[in-house]
Amino acid sequence: MKTKKVMVIGIDGGTFAVILPLIKKGKLPHLAKLINTGAWGELKSSIPPVTPPAWVSFMTGQGPGKHGIYNFTSHTFDLTQEFDRNLVSSKSIKTQTLWHILGDQGKKMLLVNIPTTYPAFKINGIMISGLLAPDESSDFVYPEDMKQKIVGMGYRVDRTPNIHEVLKNRKLWLERIFDTDERRHNVTLQLLGKYPWDVFMVVYSVTDRVSHLFWHEQNAPGVDEEFASAVERAYVRVDERIGDLLKFTDEETLVFVMSDHGFGPNEESISMNKWLYDEGFLRLKKPECFSFLRRLKLHKKKIPVERILQRFGVGSLSRIIPQKINTFPVPVLRGTNESPFYLVDWQNTVAYAHNWGIYINQKGRENLGIVNSSDYHDVRGKIITRLKELRDPVSGKKIIDEIFLNEKIYQGPLAKYGPDLMYSFRDFLYLQNNAFHFKQLFTANKEGSHRMEGLCMVSGKVIKKGIHIRGAEIIDIAPTLLHSMGYPIPGEMDGKVLTDIFEDTFLKDNPPEFEKAGREYQAEVETDVFNDEERQKIMADLRGLGYLD
Repeated sequence: MKTKKVMVIGIDGGTFAVILPLIKKGKLPHLAKLINTGAWGELKSSIPPVTPPAWVSFMTGQGPGKHGIYNFTSHTFDLTQEFDRNLVSSKSIKTQTLWHILGDQGKKMLLVNIPTTYPAFKINGIMISGLLAPDESSDFVYPEDMKQKIVGMGYRVDRTPNIHEVLKNRKLWLERIFDTDERRHNVTLQLLGKYPWDVFMVVYSVTDRVSHLFWHEQNAPGVDEEFASAVERAYVRVDERIGDLLKFTDEETLVFVMSDHGFGPNEESISMNKWLYDEGFLRLKKPECFSFLRRLKLHKKKIPVERILQRFGVGSLSRIIPQKINTFPVPVLRGTNESPFYLVDWQNTVAYAHNWGIYINQKGRENLGIVNSSDYHDVRGKIITRLKELRDPVSGKKIIDEIFLNEKIYQGPLAKYGPDLMYSFRDFLYLQNNAFHFKQLFTANKEGSHRMEGLCMVSGKVIKKGIHIRGAEIIDIAPTLLHSMGYPIPGEMDGKVLTDIFEDTFLKDNPPEFEKAGREYQAEVETDVFNDEERQKIMADLRGLGYLD
């Protein structure tokens, strides 16, 4: 009685905080039915709860310490280079994915809009890459000969809305977000009706996009109805989409609905590098890098009058101007490409903030590291002590709920690329900012932001009805899916099989089987798949939603 077909529906940023109230209002009938006829509950995201590590943790059943993805960019520990230059891609994933395992078993797959799958994997079936695919001319489709057909159907790749463009015309961007979702859904339905599949997956990103941009405007007084209802309308649309997809299932199909993380309000940003500077853990060559001018990539420089006249093509005037005036230094503003990181005095800096946490500037790891291994725990301990005393300047309340140590949350050969310590801010109301530009430690930042608590629903013939899932993590979905189809769980996977959701008869006939670790897999050679123009555009979009600084 093994599952023959599996459908996975991703709701990017999906949260029960929105879904359950809307179900009570009768506005999400298809999600309500899945809850009533299957198992459901919160799904703990990756640490940090960010799109790339979360979806890759789902795809691999492993944590970042093994698959190597911690953020939208990879960290090389080269402190002389821009930290956020190296965008991750599918070639950055260092372990085997669910799609490779299922392909080896001969399963036909149709995969649409899964983040961090660009360039598209070579799978047994069709893959359309999700977030981080640059545009429709890129290698976002496999097999390659399907790209022209899919673009011809009207498909549009998943792009984060650039916040500066959004602010110019919010209505237009909201319409575009919904239009992109409509286009992708229509193409998805056409593919479902035309091509065979054993495993199908699609991710709807509209919920994440509108939650980032319009979370604080939900039912807010005095707000345009179009914006106040944006989050609700996104969920209602996704529910309708689910209804369309379920028409392609039968009683032998197992249906998963899941999200990569949850959502909630954010009130303020906190500049953690500024905090490290204030506490004496980070030193600067030039303290003015906290200034507003530095934020605009400008700096003040004094230039003699004589040189200014030369630049304006009137250098001959200097001959009739007294030498005292010619040599007088005039302060002017000049552009600079100098990264704030170049302004850090690394020879006297023991820690810096990056990737949603804090790294210790370790000798032998960072190319300008100064902290010896014998001093590592002492330095980290001092930072933790000070972090525990960090308070909101208005309320006086402590803002750190919990502190996580690298060795406690990451296991595997790539754990060293994760922060040495991480933390969760009180009620997730604060968002870490790694920039060096701000004079103040806290800045107002009212927007929607991620939460650890995502969602999971599972429905099918072998699933118990109406059961509440407890203790599920995003790394558990891959092993649970494999088990439902009768395949052993690779020993490399960190996730567990969610045995409580299965009917007793199924478990009795199909107890979970686990392979020993050591499955052979040759990871792709990581290469930079983005050209400079693509990189700049994607990074500008990611900064607009607060993913990068």
